[in-house]
Amino acid sequence: MLILTGQSLVGRTATALLIFGLTLAACAGRSGPKVLQSVSTRGAHTKHVTVFAATTRVRENPAQNIFTAGRSEKLHFASFDIFIPPSHRPSNVQWAHGKPDAWTDLVVADQNILSQESFARDIRARADHRSIGVFVHGYNYTFQEALFRLAQMAVDANIASVPVLFSWPSQGTVTGYVADRESVMFSRDYLTALLV
Repeated sequence: MLILTGQSLVGRTATALLIFGLTLAACAGRSGPKVLQSVSTRGAHTKHVTVFAATTRVRENPAQNIFTAGRSEKLHFASFDIFIPPSHRPSNVQWAHGKPDAWTDLVVADQNILSQESFARDIRARADHRSIGVFVHGYNYTFQEALFRLAQMAVDANIASVPVLFSWPSQGTVTGYVADRESVMFSRDYLTALLV
């Protein structure tokens, strides 16, 4: 039970609504790393975008592109071919609820672990005479949320630039603000190195 003393009814109501809203946000389901599993897009008439990623997150397994909220002492590089479903609504990310399906969800069709050299080479090859757009996500983002948000924005805005994600190790929680602040500070030199 929540007991508030010395506040007006309006103040207590606002406080209760804030607590209720934060509780709902904390309980809301979020897509986990399973959405990064490559799935078949055969037969699905979809748009597709290749997103390159550089991250200071810890790679969960050296042989996979699954990243945690831990801080890595080196940049990790990857590329993802992401397909947008035929039913896509602009400004929305259609998350998989269960096994990802190219007809209804944003899905990863292919992905690669890259070295720093192959990352730079592949971006240069795709860029040709196009620009490169770097997206740095904000507080309370998981890796997969940032990756799919960038893919969605690139397709919806019909951006001709090569999309590159820089993902720092956000805790991906409403209560992780202090840890996220420290992770941003930890990652800033890596971002600078990426941009130079």
